[in-house]
Amino acid sequence: MALTAAAIKNAKGKAKPYKLTDSDGLFLYVALNGGRYWRMNYRHLGKQKTLAFEIYPDIGLADAREQRDVARKVLAKGNDPAEKIRLDRIAATVAASNSFKAVADEWLVRVEREGRSSVTMKKPLAAGLYQCVAWQAACHRHHRAGGLDHAAQNGGQRPL
Repeated sequence: MALTAAAIKNAKGKAKPYKLTDSDGLFLYVALNGGRYWRMNYRHLGKQKTLAFEIYPDIGLADAREQRDVARKVLAKGNDPAEKIRLDRIAATVAASNSFKAVADEWLVRVEREGRSSVTMKKPLAAGLYQCVAWQAACHRHHRAGGLDHAAQNGGQRPL
């Protein structure tokens, strides 16, 4: 039987944790303290696994079902949805750490740790890095705001 919004709202903590099941492996895990967590049971390569989604008030029944459907599509392709989520999280972390500002900050910390004095760090090279970061951020904001089209400005020619 499909889970209803009323049943989810009325789910309270009991003496033991329990599950309210939906369809296709989706269920709501109700903890002792009354916390409600979306989970999905599935099998991959002959092994039973449980995929954790989010907490109930943050994500509703329709959104949980949508996440379940996405996970089932990943399974249909022969991949493990938990592994895909883990790899996506790692890729996002790497992408965030490869920005110019992150690399510049890392370089400045390393150089300072190697013994350069604070006077040296205030010289034009260090200051120039921060100016570059500020310039890059300004360009990015300008571009997102629909900045100038260089091809239209230069008679169809893109800058080198």
